[in-house]
Amino acid sequence: MTVPVGSQAATDGFLPIDVILEFNNQSVASLDRSEHLYATTTAGQKVPVGVHRNQMDIVMTITR
Repeated sequence: MTVPVGSQAATDGFLPIDVILEFNNQSVASLDRSEHLYATTTAGQKVPVGVHRNQMDIVMTITR
């Protein structure tokens, strides 16, 4: 809902309007699921994140 200035989410390029659809090519249906998928990646790993933004689906790459 929010992306605090200076947070990791802001650094990764997320916006408050983003809806996360996929994380590391796996479907995300809840916040718990996204947190679980995030926890299964390793620090420094580049991860594709599917996001719905401004009525479009895009894929961002973040570094865990």
